[in-house]
Amino acid sequence: MSTVAAFIAGQLAARQRRNPQYSLRSFARDLDLNPGTVSAIMLGRRAIPKKRLSLICERLALSPRQRAVVTKLWQQEASHTPPVRAPKSEAVEIHESHFQILAEWEHFAVLSLLRTKNFKPDPSWISKRLGVSAPRILSVIARLESAGFIKRNGNGDLVRTTPPLKTSEGVVSAALRSAHADELTLAANALTSVDVALRDISSMTMAMSPSRMKAAREMIKKFRNELADLCDEDGASEVYQICIQLFPLTKVEIDGVKHG
Repeated sequence: MSTVAAFIAGQLAARQRRNPQYSLRSFARDLDLNPGTVSAIMLGRRAIPKKRLSLICERLALSPRQRAVVTKLWQQEASHTPPVRAPKSEAVEIHESHFQILAEWEHFAVLSLLRTKNFKPDPSWISKRLGVSAPRILSVIARLESAGFIKRNGNGDLVRTTPPLKTSEGVVSAALRSAHADELTLAANALTSVDVALRDISSMTMAMSPSRMKAAREMIKKFRNELADLCDEDGASEVYQICIQLFPLTKVEIDGVKHG
């Protein structure tokens, strides 16, 4: 699949995440194209005519920056020059109804592993790479397929169909509590199982007012996004997990009442 085709497929997936009833036919209608043409474009079997490119960008409501990058991608693909990276699709919030996917780290690990070089759609290979049993991997793949986050292409290979996913923030979620507990366990295990040259685990203790929590949370979110941009590259070989914890060691007092 070309990078332009992948970007268009990501736009369809993003709309389907927002509206599960949104179909390929609806997407084709919005692009003013035949559904078969859109399907062939996304599968890389049909090039986008130059006269259609501007209309597609317009109907996708792309920003000027996105339009410029997509146009450059199209030009490079047409001239067979090395491509630049496609603009990222907007992250889509995963719904609490996908409890198991949210609660169990293996689902996001498989989604990330799909983006690594030399990925093999073989449950045995995936289980060895993640250190998880093959039957467990089969159930993870089945759940991701059922949710529409991955699918099998014409060759039977697994491909990711969803743009980047994000979870809700600042809300009580049993699924996220379970996921965070597992992530802390994974981090603790990495202390003894992963060479220090391949990990970074550190901490800092400081005095802080609870009133700074909102600003601190935004700064952490900004850092996570910047780190993801730094590390996200074609040809990645491994899947990493970053866990950041900021919590009070003292019993917090609010209006003279202790919490925690």
